[in-house]
Parts: sequence; structure tokens; C-alpha cells
Amino acid sequence: MDPDELQYSIIKAWYQKYQRFPTPEELIAQLKPYYEQITQNSTACSPSTSSANANRNTPVINNSTSTSKKNEDLRKCGQCGSLFNDVIMFYKHRKQCKPDPHKSVPYAENEFIRRYQIGESLVETCRDIRFEPHPSSVNMIPDEFLENLRPLLEDMIRFIKEEALEVKFNSVLSVVLIKIDDHGEVKIRDTFYFCTAAQDVNDLYIPSLFNSHKEQVTQFVHQGSGWIIEKVNYLDIHLTRFKSIRHRAGRSNRTFQQLPPKLKNKNAVINVCNPGEDCFRYALLSVLHYNEITPRHRYRVSKYSEWLNEHDWSGITWPMTKAQLPRFE
Repeated sequence: MDPDELQYSIIKAWYQKYQRFPTPEELIAQLKPYYEQITQNSTACSPSTSSANANRNTPVINNSTSTSKKNEDLRKCGQCGSLFNDVIMFYKHRKQCKPDPHKSVPYAENEFIRRYQIGESLVETCRDIRFEPHPSSVNMIPDEFLENLRPLLEDMIRFIKEEALEVKFNSVLSVVLIKIDDHGEVKIRDTFYFCTAAQDVNDLYIPSLFNSHKEQVTQFVHQGSGWIIEKVNYLDIHLTRFKSIRHRAGRSNRTFQQLPPKLKNKNAVINVCNPGEDCFRYALLSVLHYNEITPRHRYRVSKYSEWLNEHDWSGITWPMTKAQLPRFE
């Protein structure tokens, strides 16, 4: 039986029996007897046949121009790129192939704030960094707290960029709010958390981050709920490694990327054949001057030359990032 058919039949039988799919470990345990039988049978074969079966257990680096069907039978490791034509060896490899460990963010402090790493997880791809007031510090409001931690945050960003890794982060500000009664006594005290969306560390603009947290707290307090800011507990920064698309990360030998067939076949997206990094500029021009260019020529760079400088691109670096949009607008 073909290995893929065998794997499919085992998964199907498992689901019918347990109403769930098997884990990789359970699947390997089910496949192991079949492959042990194949190994025993291979010992009676000729040396050439035995070596062919042995090759199934080793990574296959596909440097030749093989057919698409052959490529579909191979399993690729998303971490190192090795190819396997045996499912068991692929699962064993994935258990061992892990991202390179990163450095822990060092402890630091100033007169008012201290910074330290509180944890990491997911095979050392995530880190949590906490900024909190010194125990001896008086209660700080968000404006004062954020300004005092700015030097420590800037130092942390420099440390992360020196690692030359792709990292996203989001922040969580913990604030204690209170309500008082008619006699000025605290009747309710509770902790609230104000979060920001994840973004690339390279796109971080610290004043924008601080303003986002200040606006969140201000809007919540001014909703007429009667809450009053008592103090800030801490600011947590969650760091997560990621892999961007190939061209953005510089891992492609092509400067122009074709659309996926699913989008290309719809004939609804203009993909200008731009060899440079100013893709945003051509994407904008292809929309603004859509009706001024013959449909079959809309993908040509030369058709947009006369409009390249009709907008102010000063202060913009290519490739365009989300953090630069306010400058363009």
C-alpha cells in the first residue's frame, strides 16, 4: 500500500473510533508496525533494493528540476527547509528541529522604573518583559509612568534589533482605578488592562505607542462611569519571533513576486511588474489611473512613469511600512 494511502486509512479509522484526529505521536505509533514489517522484508532484498528503502529515512534535498507530482510527495520542514519522503522520519525531525534560542533581555532600572523578563515559552520564540515602578515610588499616573520608562524601553528595542531577528510585539498597560462615595472613601478598587495591537519592532514609534495607551485610559475614565485613576501597576511587552514573506525578509532571488493562481485567475488584482521596493507607489498609481491605461498594459511599469512624482514621497523609505503611512497622508 502507498504510504500516503496507509496514513489516510489509519487517520480515517482513528476518527471513526474516537471522533477526533490522532496526534503526531499516536499516528507514529500506529504506523510503526507497518514500517517495521517493511524493514524486515527489505533485508531479504538485493543490496540495491535495500539501499533504496534506506534512502526513505534520510532527508532529501531537492536541487533538481523534478516534477510537481514528486514535490507533492515530499514533506518540507518549515524551520530548516529539509525535505522528507517518509512521514515517520519527518515527524521525528520536527521534534528536534527548533528555532535558535534568543538572549534574555537583561535586567535594568533607573530612579523610578525597573525592567526585567518575566517569562518565555513556545520553544524560546516568545518573551515577556515587565516595566514596573520601584516599590518605593509613589503612585504614578500613566503620563508620568510612561515618560519615566522611555529610556529603558529604548534600550530594550536596541537590544532586540541587535539580534537581527524578525520580532513582533504588543503591550499591555495595567492600571488601578477606583470609585469613591459621597464621603470621599474608596468604595470600589479594580484593575484594568489596556492593550495595543501587535506590530513589527522595526515599525515601532514610541510616542505613538504612548499616545495610544494614554488615549485608551482617558477615554475609559471620561465615559461618565465615575472611575478615577489611582496608579499604574506595570507595562508588559510581549515579544514574538515570526517569519515574514520571502521578499520582505530578503530570502528570495526574485524582486518581483507573482500573484497566487487563485487571485490571478480572478483578473481582479493589478500586479505591476515592479523590480524595485516601491511597490506601494505603483499600487497606488494603478488605482488612481486605472481608466487611463489600456487593460492589457496595466501591469507594465513604464505606463506609470509620468505620475511617479505627482505625490510627495519625502521622508518615505522603501519598502513602505505601516508606521510610515501617517507621513504620507
